[in-house]
Amino acid sequence: EWNIEFAFEGRRFWNLRRWLTAQDELNEAQYGWSILGSNAEQFYNNYEGPVSVWTQRSFLSPRDYLFPIRSEDIMTTGCVQNPGW
Repeated sequence: EWNIEFAFEGRRFWNLRRWLTAQDELNEAQYGWSILGSNAEQFYNNYEGPVSVWTQRSFLSPRDYLFPIRSEDIMTTGCVQNPGW
């Protein structure tokens, strides 16, 4: 229901991180259609299903659940850098 209500609003990435499912969802290949096709058959990959458009996605758990802290902030406050950064 949430995904339907907020479709195309850019909240999916943040929801995946909050629900701790980002490592499952974001490490899969991304599929789509050939936008360079000049007719329906070429666009839909000869009707054989979507093609892999990007396979270099990576989300390293638990590192990527936290953002790195700027080095200036670490030096001035004495806090510790997040794990993996």
